[in-house]
Amino acid sequence: AEEGGDAPDAAAKEGNGGQAAPKEGTEATSTATAATTEGDNDEAAGRSEEEMTKHSVVAHLASLLRREKVRTTAVRALGQLVAGDPHAPFRNAALLAILGMHTVKDVELQLVVGDALATLAMSPPRQASSAPPPALPRIKPPEAPAVTGTGADATLAERTADAATACELAAGDTLLRYVLGRVLLQHVVAWAPLERQAGAAWLLALLRQAAKSGGGELAVRTAAGRIQAALVGLLADSNEATQELASKGLSALFDCCDEASRATILQELVAGLQSSRAANASASGGEMATYKELSEIATSVGQPALVYKLMECAASSAVWNTRKGVAFALAEQSRDALEPHLPSLLPTLFRYTFDPNPRVANAMRQLWAALVPDPKPALTKHLQPVLEHLCASLGDRLWRGRESACLA
Repeated sequence: AEEGGDAPDAAAKEGNGGQAAPKEGTEATSTATAATTEGDNDEAAGRSEEEMTKHSVVAHLASLLRREKVRTTAVRALGQLVAGDPHAPFRNAALLAILGMHTVKDVELQLVVGDALATLAMSPPRQASSAPPPALPRIKPPEAPAVTGTGADATLAERTADAATACELAAGDTLLRYVLGRVLLQHVVAWAPLERQAGAAWLLALLRQAAKSGGGELAVRTAAGRIQAALVGLLADSNEATQELASKGLSALFDCCDEASRATILQELVAGLQSSRAANASASGGEMATYKELSEIATSVGQPALVYKLMECAASSAVWNTRKGVAFALAEQSRDALEPHLPSLLPTLFRYTFDPNPRVANAMRQLWAALVPDPKPALTKHLQPVLEHLCASLGDRLWRGRESACLA
């Protein structure tokens, strides 16, 4: 019986290569450990698969940006994918794909790109994380900005340092500071006209969204001086659409600011418009006559701040007739703000519609149509002040003033 009792142990020992057979408790522990390891591997594989799926989605959406019929939807999707997850591993790929659209000559598309940038830039992380976020794509300021008045007096080393600061984000930060820094330091000062136009459209969309949601107002107010300097520089661009994007951006910036900030940027704007007629003509060949005249109109009625609303209404480019452009061209709030001052504005504005400068006259006619939808009753009601202004302008020191008064 003793030999028989030892036989199973001997067989087991032989079957384990001469090792003692594992006990029943050890077997159970080994099985449980294997199951746990397998579960951990499955969870890690699931996480890896999810990240790979998002990476592949970003790559696929980026490839769709080359197709004209679907690129608008692809841009929106990329913005939504990064929103709420601004420090994800796939973030840089999505950002570079969106920002790479600056070469496309389509203002309507650039406004959509701006909306996508606003969506991803102002969305805070959905989940708190203590891990440091991945490094952002480097901002590359040009050696010499194409647009003056936008920090051009700063050296390249100083602008490069500002770019590096904009790339430094903590785990809980949004991407707004980075996006604003990139647009201001790299895109709106680029020598390529299409890139400047894209930068103007992106700034307009960012400012509109900040004013609407309130989510980025603090960051915008902090950078208000730099933003306005960039937009004023673009008022002298040779491209009409770029100019009007910048003028609407100035109005949106004014809406984002509090009273103290508004007073500061208004003073800077008036000084900037009066100091140079075309500070950027060497870069882009444009002129700022229209905007100087708008500033003078606002000042003449004792309300310099109205220049922002006048700028928003004085838009004649065909871009505002597109489906996306219409949404950005709506200026009901500006018209409401100007309504109480219409009796004072009307005489000067009427004369400017006959200005010898075709660009100025066209912008003023557009503004007149926006503010005075029914001109006959308005002129009948305000005939006396209109005639008095025209008679006074006949002796204007500027020939344009005298000629416009005669034509009116």
